[in-house]
Amino acid sequence: MPLTKEEAKRLHDEIGELIARFLETETVPFIEQIRMMFPEKYLRVLKITEECDYIKVMPTQFLGGDDFSKLQAIIKEVHGEYVSQGKTSHFRIKIPKGVQRRLP
Repeated sequence: MPLTKEEAKRLHDEIGELIARFLETETVPFIEQIRMMFPEKYLRVLKITEECDYIKVMPTQFLGGDDFSKLQAIIKEVHGEYVSQGKTSHFRIKIPKGVQRRLP
């Protein structure tokens, strides 16, 4: 179901605020910066891990079309992509060179 203009604007504003928070956190490991981009309701149903040169964001349950679209919009803001692999489908976000990785 497509978003209404009101829902799209609210989502756009929320994403803008999340990106602003994201950009203010240069010393925080990249994976934590990614976690901070998601509203709490999504964090409860996502497994977020660092995999080589990517952050892997994998839903732990079926999201439904509306939540999937909202999650995909957030992921696209940081140039992430969806990887369709059946039950192991996930999103991935390339870790930019020079950013702080996970703490040892």
